[in-house]
Amino acid sequence: LAAAHVGREAGPGGVVQFPSAEHVLRAARHMAAAEIAAEPGVRAVVRDIYWRHAVVNTKPTPAGKEALDPFHLFGGVKHLHKKPLAAFSDDCFLKVNAAAKAGFLEYEVLVPEEVVPELVDEMNAMYASEGVSRHARAWNEQRYQTLRVAITSMLFPVLRKEVEGRLLLEAREWVGAQMADSMWAKASMAPWRTKVSGAGVDEEE
Repeated sequence: LAAAHVGREAGPGGVVQFPSAEHVLRAARHMAAAEIAAEPGVRAVVRDIYWRHAVVNTKPTPAGKEALDPFHLFGGVKHLHKKPLAAFSDDCFLKVNAAAKAGFLEYEVLVPEEVVPELVDEMNAMYASEGVSRHARAWNEQRYQTLRVAITSMLFPVLRKEVEGRLLLEAREWVGAQMADSMWAKASMAPWRTKVSGAGVDEEE
């Protein structure tokens, strides 16, 4: 089927856009992947998968290797390796982001490559044909590759930005809550009382 479209369309300057059947299939997969990635139901499922499996890695820059000792404010986030998103419950990601802006480290939010096939298989179960013929297997392979493009190339980059924004918001809220608790603890303390010598009464400061 793809071979029938080889060389049929020409781009700017008369350059053939589909010089081979693989180029036709690649273009078709990209278009199908874009439609799949736009489906709200698919986005919701992939978002859940991303939050369950994505991790954060950090790596110090040359400046960070020199500056980030154990006593530095950002020293604790100098080497994060596959830290799950669920493990960020305090101001840790705020420090990661600030250290990156200061040029002390680089970070990445990603789903580990070794997990991706399992995730695509999980989604592919909803799309794959149960047929066992050669044609059915060939179409299932195209469906699998299309889903992989939709998930890893189209949805993951969008979800990374979403995750970073949410982690920053939650970290800022945590810091705000800590400051509010500290201020309330000080504000709710009873006034300091001193006893005036010889008067037998307390005097409030």
